Amino acid sequence: MKSYPTVGRVLRGAVRAAAGAGAVGVGGLVAQGYYAGHRRLPHSQDLECSGVFGHPDGAPVRIVALGDSVLTGAGLRRPADMWLRQAVHRLPYRYRVDLRVLARGGARVREVRDRQLPAAMKMSPDIAVVSGGANDLLRVVPARLIQSRLAEVAEGLSGAAERVIFMGIGDLGSIPRAPQPLAAFLTWRSRRGNRAHQRMEGVHPKVETLSMWDGVSQAFRADPGLFGPDLFHPNADGHRLWADAVYAPLLAACRQAAAARSPVRYRRRAG
Repeated sequence: MKSYPTVGRVLRGAVRAAAGAGAVGVGGLVAQGYYAGHRRLPHSQDLECSGVFGHPDGAPVRIVALGDSVLTGAGLRRPADMWLRQAVHRLPYRYRVDLRVLARGGARVREVRDRQLPAAMKMSPDIAVVSGGANDLLRVVPARLIQSRLAEVAEGLSGAAERVIFMGIGDLGSIPRAPQPLAAFLTWRSRRGNRAHQRMEGVHPKVETLSMWDGVSQAFRADPGLFGPDLFHPNADGHRLWADAVYAPLLAACRQAAAARSPVRYRRRAG
């Protein structure tokens, strides 16, 4: 299992950047920086979330997941609680899903592009799932750089996979560990990052970006109990909400991938 930068370290970076940009009151951010950066936290590690699921003789579908701790089960007790694993388990038994998770906790989009993308393309995925940009936002990487790097990821995956699903970015201001006015700054940054994801859909026909901002983010804002002990990453119930959001697009992508692999065989199974 891999470790990654602590939550406190990430939030301290966001605090320094926000104060430097004059986005919110410097005095309040300094106090919040101390609060966010020095609270004792459990040590989170990446879980091994890859695996093979479904019927042994089912229609084969390979899913490759790229990104950050959203895909590594940070703070969860079991890999099975990770949202993508939950969604895969719900798929009809007629599929044999080979799930490969290349994500790494703490990864920024540049790492996804430079390290994870080449490995993903070698695996010949049918479906690619991407979660990236939250760590860039917390470290105040310019939105234009996030978008240009996401575009390179989308272009590479579009040439290798039948379908590419971008998770988008929810409201980071809902994180219980980030009090006001830091939360307001993170909400503002999150909206910009989410728009960068949405723009991928208009450029690449194979790309679909999920709408996480309204329903899912509203639920996280309303219920802090959806977060784990570190008050930063979602718990199993929070991951269940993400699984709900991705299930229908994932099922549609599986149907498309299975038909592309073996149209005749798939039509027989579907009938």
